[in-house]
Amino acid sequence: MFTCAIQNAEAQEHTTLIKRYDDGKKSSETVMIDSTADGKYTSWYQNGRLMEQGNFTMGKKTGEWIRLYENGDSISKINYENGDYRIWFEQRKLQVKGNVRNGEKEGLWLEYYINGNKKSEIFYKSGIEVGEKKLWYENGQLSFKVDKPNGKYISYYSSGEIKETGSFKNSLRDSIWVGYFKNEKISYRGNYKNDQKTGVWKEYYLNGNIKKVEPFENGTYSEYYIDSKPKISGTIANGKKQNSWKSWYQNGKLKDVNNYISDLKNGYAESFYEDGLKEFVGNYHNDSLNGYCTWWYANGNKEMEGKNSMDLQDSLWIFYYDNGKIGSTGNFDKGVQTGMWTYYYLSSPLWKKGEFKEGLKDGLWTTWWENGQKLQEGKYSNGKETGVWTSWFDNGKIKDFGSFSDGKMTGKWEGWFKDSGKNYIYNYKNNLKNGYCIQNYDNGKAKYKGSFKDGIQDGKFNEFYKTGNKLSSGKYNNGKKEGKWTYYDVNGKLFKKQNMSDGKPTGKWVEYFANGKKKGQGSYKGVLRDGVWTYWDSEGKIVYKVLYENGHKVKDLVNQKFGNALPQK
Repeated sequence: MFTCAIQNAEAQEHTTLIKRYDDGKKSSETVMIDSTADGKYTSWYQNGRLMEQGNFTMGKKTGEWIRLYENGDSISKINYENGDYRIWFEQRKLQVKGNVRNGEKEGLWLEYYINGNKKSEIFYKSGIEVGEKKLWYENGQLSFKVDKPNGKYISYYSSGEIKETGSFKNSLRDSIWVGYFKNEKISYRGNYKNDQKTGVWKEYYLNGNIKKVEPFENGTYSEYYIDSKPKISGTIANGKKQNSWKSWYQNGKLKDVNNYISDLKNGYAESFYEDGLKEFVGNYHNDSLNGYCTWWYANGNKEMEGKNSMDLQDSLWIFYYDNGKIGSTGNFDKGVQTGMWTYYYLSSPLWKKGEFKEGLKDGLWTTWWENGQKLQEGKYSNGKETGVWTSWFDNGKIKDFGSFSDGKMTGKWEGWFKDSGKNYIYNYKNNLKNGYCIQNYDNGKAKYKGSFKDGIQDGKFNEFYKTGNKLSSGKYNNGKKEGKWTYYDVNGKLFKKQNMSDGKPTGKWVEYFANGKKKGQGSYKGVLRDGVWTYWDSEGKIVYKVLYENGHKVKDLVNQKFGNALPQK
C-alpha cells in the first residue's frame, strides 16, 4: 500500500491524502489541513466497494459516520454529535442501539447478543448512567439490575438464582449487601458506606458455618476452617491490626504468633511446623526483622541463626545441614558477606575457607577434599580469580597449575593425570587456548600437538594414536583444515593424502594399502569430484576407474568389481 497527496490552492493549505492498495486501487481518501484530517474521509475494500465514510473536524470524527461489510450490509451508523448510534453483527443483526446528544450518550441504550437476546439495558443522561440498569446472560437469564444513582441492586446466577443484593446511594454502594450461594444460603453479609466496607462483615461456608468475621473499624478478626476450628485470630483497632495475632493448623496446633502496631509487625514472633516443632523465632520492628533470629528444619535441627538489622543480615551467622552439623559460618555487614567465611562438608570436615570484601571473594581461598587433602588454592580480587592457582587430586598429587588474570585463565597451564604423568600443556589468553598446546593420553603418549588462536585450532596440528604412532598431520586456518593433510593407520603406515580448503576436500587425494601400494586416487574441483578416479587392489591391479565431471558420474572406464572389464567408450 502506498500514499500520495494532492494539494489545493486555498488560503489555508488543503491536501487530499490518498492511500492505495498494491494493485493501484484506492484504499482511502482523506481531506487534510496541514497534517490534520479535516473534511471528508472515504475508504474502500480492495474490490472497490465502500468500506467507511464520514467527516473529520480538526482530527476528530464529527457528524454521521457509516461503515459497511464487504457485502454492502451495515456494520455501524454513528452520529458523533446528535442522532442515532447503531452497530450491527453480520446478517443485519442489531448489536447496539442508542442516541447521542451534544456528543454524549442520552436516553435508553440497548445491547444484544448475536443470538438476538438482550445483553444490557441502560439509561443515560448527558453520558452518565441514571435510573434502572439491567444486564442479561446470553441464555436470556437476568444477570443483575440496579437503580442508579439511588436504588436497589440485584445480581443473578446464569441459572436464575439470586447471587447478590444491595443498594446504591449517589451511585455508591451503601447500606447492607448480601451474597448468596446457589442453594440460597448466605455467602457473605456486611455494610457499605460511601462505597467503603464498614462495621463487621461475615463470610460463610456452603454448609452454613462461619468462614470469617472481619471488623473494619474495631473488634476481633477471626477466620475458621470449614469444621469451625479456629484458623486466624487477632485484634483490629481503628481499622488496623494491633497486638497479638495467632493462626492455627487445621489439626488445632499453633502455626504462628505475631505482634502488630498499626498493621506492622513489631516485637516477638514465632512460627511452628504442623507437628508442633518450632520453625522460626525472632523479632520485628516496623515489619522488618531486627535482632537475633533462628530458623529450624522440619526435623527439629537448626537451619540457620544470626542477627538482622532492618531485614538485612548483620554480624555473625551460622548455617546448618539438616543433620544438625554446621554447613558454613561467617559475618554479614548490611546484608553483604564480609571477612573470613568457613564452609564444611556434610560429614563435618573443612570444605573451603576464605575472605569476602563487600560481598565479593578477596584474597587467598583454599578448598579441601573430604579426606583433608587440598583440592584447590589461589587468590581472588574483587570476586575474580587472580595470580597462580593450583588444584590437587585427593591423593595429594597436583592436578592443574596455572595463572588467572581478572577471572580468566592466562599464560601457561599444566595438568597431570592422577596416577601417571603429564595430562596437558596449554597456553591461554582471555580464558581461551592460544598458542602451542599439547594433550596426552593417560599412558603419557601425545594425543595431539598443535596451535590454537582464540580457542580455535590454527596453524600446524598433529594427532596421534594411543600407541604413539601418528594419526594425522596438517594445518588449520581458523578452525578449518587447510592445505595438504596426511593420515596414517594405527601401525604408522601412510593411509591417505588429501588437500583441503576451508575444511572441505579439494584437489588431489590418494589412499594407500598397508603395503604402501595405492588403493585409490582422484581429484576434486571445488568440493565436487572431477576427472578420473581410480581404485586398485592390494596387488596393484586396477579394479575400478570412473570419470566424473563437476560431481556427476560420466562413465565407467574400468569395472572389475564383478569380474568384468569394461572397455573405454
